Amino acid sequence: MKLIVRLFFLLIPALANCQTSKPAADSLMIPSVNREWSFYEFADVYKILLASQHGAPASIINLDNNAPLIKKLTSMESYWFLTSKDYTDADRIKFCDSLQHMVKQVFMNYYDKSKIVNEQISYGREIVGFVDVLFRVTVIEMGIIDGLLGAQTSLTPKQTNGLKQYVQGATTMESGALYTLEKEYKSYPEASICKLANSFKEFYAVFYSKLDADVKAEYDRRIANMIKTHPLPCVRTALQGEKK
Repeated sequence: MKLIVRLFFLLIPALANCQTSKPAADSLMIPSVNREWSFYEFADVYKILLASQHGAPASIINLDNNAPLIKKLTSMESYWFLTSKDYTDADRIKFCDSLQHMVKQVFMNYYDKSKIVNEQISYGREIVGFVDVLFRVTVIEMGIIDGLLGAQTSLTPKQTNGLKQYVQGATTMESGALYTLEKEYKSYPEASICKLANSFKEFYAVFYSKLDADVKAEYDRRIANMIKTHPLPCVRTALQGEKK
């Protein structure tokens, strides 16, 4: 599926070295979903989720057997520390980098474990839920980076190259999402495609000014066509938002 294949992206090299040493998944416990979690608790829970994905099919944590947990993991309100003033910009960038890595692993594993059932991908809701998180975490990180780089009078060659790679990665993500909205929407629940359309539009608006002119022209053309012809009203509505 092209959404999954094309969603890999390059993070800014200088910011991508966030590794933490954590206990094995089988020694960890899932905290109560009814309270706020720290970033480190999220990291532990993602380790548990990833471990479940490598077990027997019946052991995979998903919306059918643990909806409260998956809903917490796919709700951006849960990730309060990404926008909290209690942390420095450097802290929040590290959080974003680590989450991007874990979330990519999670939705790739869901895709690998999925089957086609009644013409729909079996873990479609979970896949789109975590893709939505990836989009929104990247939007937050780009905002932090813009703020840091905007305070400088000029960028170093390393920063310029890193930003270029980041935008190239974003372009690839946008391409994958567009393809899914255009060609693969029938393989997912309608509510999931509606969610993807909304998160894509926010993502596209944030990166729009950074895209190459030819990429803008192609994506704008495809978006305009979907606004006119897409069978799902929620997609047509979502894509009509203003670009920044």
